[in-house]
Amino acid sequence: MSVPIIPGFNPVSSSNDDTFDVFSTTGDLIHKAVSIDSSDKEQVNSICESSYAAFKKWSHLSIKKKVEIYSQIIANLKKYSAELAESHMEIGAAQWFADFSNSQIKIQVEHYQALLRTKQPGTLPVQPSKEDGETTADLAIVLKQPIGPVLAISPWNAPGILAMRAILAPLTAGCSVVLKSSELAPRVAYLIVRCFTETDLPENTVTLVHVKPNESAIVVPNFIANRRIKKINFTGSTRTGYEIGRVAGQFAKPVTLELGGKNCTIIKADVDNLPKALGGSLWSAWSHLGQICMCTDVIFIEESIYEKAIETVVQIANGMVTDNDYAIPQRSIAQTTKTAHLVEDALSKGAKLLFGSTEDTLPKVLINVDESMDISHEEIFGPVVALQKFTTDEEAIEAVNSLDYGLKTSVWTSNHLNFYKMAKEIDSGGVHLNGPSVFDEFHLPHGGFNKSGYGKFNSYWGVDEFQHDKLITFTE
Repeated sequence: MSVPIIPGFNPVSSSNDDTFDVFSTTGDLIHKAVSIDSSDKEQVNSICESSYAAFKKWSHLSIKKKVEIYSQIIANLKKYSAELAESHMEIGAAQWFADFSNSQIKIQVEHYQALLRTKQPGTLPVQPSKEDGETTADLAIVLKQPIGPVLAISPWNAPGILAMRAILAPLTAGCSVVLKSSELAPRVAYLIVRCFTETDLPENTVTLVHVKPNESAIVVPNFIANRRIKKINFTGSTRTGYEIGRVAGQFAKPVTLELGGKNCTIIKADVDNLPKALGGSLWSAWSHLGQICMCTDVIFIEESIYEKAIETVVQIANGMVTDNDYAIPQRSIAQTTKTAHLVEDALSKGAKLLFGSTEDTLPKVLINVDESMDISHEEIFGPVVALQKFTTDEEAIEAVNSLDYGLKTSVWTSNHLNFYKMAKEIDSGGVHLNGPSVFDEFHLPHGGFNKSGYGKFNSYWGVDEFQHDKLITFTE
């Protein structure tokens, strides 16, 4: 089976040169995916022109019709839910994560459908009174208008949720979307986009392309350079995000970037329930094998409860790793190798393995980590977490803020007012009280700063990323 692009070639008639292999986490061939030709700029230009033509139709469609189309998308998601779950599990997702993804994908569409019904208003600024001889507008109107065709690039780690997010925000803003799938999860993206194309959506409003793994550095800049593409939204690694930002800057094109995270949890001595805090923090570190941008990498524990916390962590961890989901390999050999390297580097420089073994890929807990170790400042993106102690709030905040990232931070404490004071000082896109760092709900803004990117996804904040303010004045 070959996963097609949309619109695209018939996979049956595609030659082997037009496809690339997609493997499971254990290295077995799952299927092939049809790739666009990296040497054919005209193909890119044609896709962009078609997207622009679709944008002109979609942006002028009535709200009533758009709401109806979103209902059709929801119906298609229900129709293809089993295939969507299977497409997640074949690339290493646990059953619970596949089911969770299906649920969250549908909720996203329902939320953005509600936004269509309550469209953000423009403004009527107050005008100054005219003095004799003064030229000023009698009336000024500020409209929010869609920016135009958007290039959306989604990752492999939560491919259904993040492909849907990459599409829905610009689409709800009135834009058309060219979605580039992850080469590690093309089938998920195909099933998502099929839910759009099997509706009354104008043809080419949502377009899907796959690209061979070693050709993205050629194809993506060609899309960015095309005059019809007005913005890029990218979710993925910090390194790739930097490169996309660099290329976009050459053409003065805006980007929304949701990149990596070096997320932290702070556990205060006054926490009401230490086992709950530690259990929630371990879940936040190991969930989906640590392959979520919001996963916790470091747990800072107040010194007075540190020794007790270490004992409790081992007890909780022993109970958690009996879950068979932790035996699933990480999505790629490259990611598994990177995680192992970070652990080996830390151990060689004096860190200790509090829980787990270097003989397997199961979850691990490290202690005695210091700044000389790569794991202290690099995103792990694997089921490994480090425990570190602190003595004052200021010390904990400084440790968090010294990192180059700024996506999520969690604080466990019974003093809510003090938490609020801490939250204001922490450089993070989101700070959460008595809950995991893995927190993202579609009615709330999501995004970070520093190396975690810039711009926001979700709800009105996400829609606003893909609209521009247009001033219209009237003068008699």
